[in-house]
Amino acid sequence: AEIVKKAFLRFGFRGEMIAAMSVSEAVRLLGEQAKNNRPVNLIITDMQLPDGTGLDLIREVKSEPA
Repeated sequence: AEIVKKAFLRFGFRGEMIAAMSVSEAVRLLGEQAKNNRPVNLIITDMQLPDGTGLDLIREVKSEPA
């Protein structure tokens, strides 16, 4: 996550970045973003997370209307 953050900063990205270490944490953080009306424009995920895969996360995101 830190390498990706550093790369985006080097490319000039100045938006907010949030990081999660698991599918459940990512779902929680994304829910908070939606609740606070702060849309997420890009999700980069690892394919092997402690409690699932990146595909599990994407399926969860796609199943939520927000």
